[in-house]
Amino acid sequence: KCAWSWGLLVGAKMWMFCQKKNRNSDKDPITLQGAGSRAVPHLSPVKQNVHEQCLLIVHERIREIEASIADARLSSQSDTKSSAGDKHETGRAMAQLEIEKQQTSLGNLIGMLAILQRMDPERAHDRVGEGALVRTDRGLYYIAVGLGRLAVNGQDVAVISPQAPLAALLKSTTIGNTATFNGVDHTLIEIS
Repeated sequence: KCAWSWGLLVGAKMWMFCQKKNRNSDKDPITLQGAGSRAVPHLSPVKQNVHEQCLLIVHERIREIEASIADARLSSQSDTKSSAGDKHETGRAMAQLEIEKQQTSLGNLIGMLAILQRMDPERAHDRVGEGALVRTDRGLYYIAVGLGRLAVNGQDVAVISPQAPLAALLKSTTIGNTATFNGVDHTLIEIS
């Protein structure tokens, strides 16, 4: 278990290292342009930092859940040595339910990690979709996985899934236009 999570962490760090090494050094990452997109003046470096922070958070949550599963297994095994009768069976059943719940959470996090690892944070987007960093008049949104709000380099960024209702609304919105979500207008300013 420990070697497995260490392997994930090392794999993610190697991926980030390779991404940085493969950057085209003669291009300024602040003004990269994708095919058919406009220049992205300042969101590209922010997007890279947000993506790296997401990877670190998911890795940390995986480590925490793996530790929790190990603790629950240990607790279940120690109950078998010190308990008898119905109390013993109830304790084991509760421990097993907790392990199953944690394993479901672990599976979800591994899925999130796979999504993040296949994304290229240096790719410029001209439409809202998976991997895009979106600025509206209400804030920054990274369309990746559902991690909630993060503070990255002093900026508040909401990391949301492409299936989130707001992300779905923004997908059909172009720069300069407005999407209304829960009675609140979100004017799309920039996409990276």
